[in-house]
Order: sequence, then structure tokens, then C-alpha cells
Amino acid sequence: MWLLILGVLVGGFSLWQLSGSGPQYRPLNSAVWRGADVATAPDANPRRDMAFAAQDWLEARHPARLQVYTLLGPADAFPAAMTEAYRVGCGFTAPGCETEDWLLVRYGGDGRVVATTFQPAAYLPAAGSD
Repeated sequence: MWLLILGVLVGGFSLWQLSGSGPQYRPLNSAVWRGADVATAPDANPRRDMAFAAQDWLEARHPARLQVYTLLGPADAFPAAMTEAYRVGCGFTAPGCETEDWLLVRYGGDGRVVATTFQPAAYLPAAGSD
């Protein structure tokens, strides 16, 4: 079972690399991230190539909300209690730029990151305040 899953992941990654249409992995530049215009077209969003690095940092460190704010700036939306969302462009949840994607950051009761995920904008709950 695990070999099948691994084969699908490796095959999908190889196709993604060959197509060159997916987001690339670039180091996180917090000044560029914070300065990104949320009205930018998804395929031109400067956060697009840094989103994997941002997710890696969030998942590895489980930082407090203030640390996230310091590095990434204010969230673009607050879709649920203890959840913040950042627009990251496209290519994370569907091939090409069929959907605009968001990086969701969930916080625990202690105010630290507990999970992150990429989600299409169409599946975000209505924006609300924390």
C-alpha cells in the first residue's frame, strides 16, 4: 500500500517538475511576502514560489502567532476561529492555475501553529473575525 502511494507521489512530482507549471521552491523572503499585493493574478503572485518554504518553517517551528505575524505579516483572511489564511497564488491544489489557493494556518489554544494546509479559495468558509 505504501509503495503504491509513494509511486503516485513520485510520479506526480516528476510530472510537475517536467511541466514547469507548478510553483517552484524558493527561500522565504519575508519583505517580499509581506509586500505582496493580494490583488495580483494568482499565477503572478510573488508568494507563489515561497509558499512551500513558508509552510516548512511553520510546520518545523510551530511558532507563536506573534512570530508568524513578524515574519509573514497580517493574514489576508480569517476564515474560522484560530485560523488565518494567506493568498499564495495557484498550482497547489490543482494543476495549472485553475484555482486560486490559500495557505491556511491553524493555531492551538496556546497560540502556536498546530497545522497548515493549502486550500482552494472556493472552499474557504466565509471570512469572519478571530
